[in-house]
Amino acid sequence: MIINIAMKQLGKKHPIKQEQITLPSLTAPITLKSLIEALVVQQIDEYVKKPVHQFESADNLSLSPIAPTSLISMMSAGKYHFDVNYNNNVVETDKAIACALEAYLDGLFVVFVDDQKIESLETQLQIEESSVITFIRLTFLVGRLW
Repeated sequence: MIINIAMKQLGKKHPIKQEQITLPSLTAPITLKSLIEALVVQQIDEYVKKPVHQFESADNLSLSPIAPTSLISMMSAGKYHFDVNYNNNVVETDKAIACALEAYLDGLFVVFVDDQKIESLETQLQIEESSVITFIRLTFLVGRLW
């Protein structure tokens, strides 16, 4: 299934990232929980595909230049990167899924499907080709009042 994903941050007008993602493991009936699980698995697969660089010496450093189109999208996101995995950590899928579900339950992000807020992990979603699923990361203020 191909879905449209938009990631936003509270207080920002434009999405941080907006893309179409193919999730072959996502089958009907789709719940928010199954959507989050499929997205985590897809993101782990993307992470694993990135080349791993070992920086033992300056001679070993071989990074390809950033394409102009990528540079523009990175500039709008405010972060420049070379699409390289800088460590050798192995990602445990079960722990990553549990962490993402816990983050949703803790209220660290909210999910909207076509401008409808999803309240529960067990809510069945009606996703069509034109649907946009929006993840909004909530940033909490920390500190104390003086």
